Amino acid sequence: MPVHGRYTGLSSEVYPLIARDLLARAADRPGAERAAQDILLCLGESGVRDDDVTCGGGQVRDAMARGIPTVPVRVAFCGYRPCTVRWGWHLIHALRRRTTRMGAGVYHANPIDLRRLGLEILVRNEANAYSAISRTQMPAGEGPVHWKRLKESIRTQGFKDDFPIVILLRRTAGFRDRLLQGHHRLAIAIELGLPVVPISFAYAGHAPRMLTAVYDRLRTGRVAAHLGQ
Repeated sequence: MPVHGRYTGLSSEVYPLIARDLLARAADRPGAERAAQDILLCLGESGVRDDDVTCGGGQVRDAMARGIPTVPVRVAFCGYRPCTVRWGWHLIHALRRRTTRMGAGVYHANPIDLRRLGLEILVRNEANAYSAISRTQMPAGEGPVHWKRLKESIRTQGFKDDFPIVILLRRTAGFRDRLLQGHHRLAIAIELGLPVVPISFAYAGHAPRMLTAVYDRLRTGRVAAHLGQ
């Protein structure tokens, strides 16, 4: 799929997002309705420029008119360095954290759909809460206590849009989208049976396009073979 001007990378996944979240960003423009398999959401940068639906706005409006709640969305983002440097920085954790940029929008998706995409580095539960790779590691025995406190907060107050789950595009070796923040909240939302959760997208570097294209084709083939079994 072609990508609009300044955008250099595409998400590894197609996201089933709530259509109404995209409606205000799906303005009519010449060429915006070019043929595409998916709606294309191009990320801006929080506090700098808005996200923008540059392809498939008509599909968003049609879904709304027909009462279809979700639409398939591919996410595009802007590289901030020449490709080889961008990928190299992305592979170094400390540099990736310094150069990660947040998109400008908050969207909504079904938490089970997010789990099916395989975005979690580690599937969380009460037993392994805030242990191992968690940024918020706690002394032994305190993780489950904090888990229960967070679960009760989400159950009584809801999952607030001010604290969305954050998906870092092309996080794993520059190839795969993965969660950046929100492993515990996503797991709790699934336990509570919440229909939707707020999500935002972030981006840093990514592998060179020729490599990501090969990876995407191979992965798509494996998924199709699996579904055909």
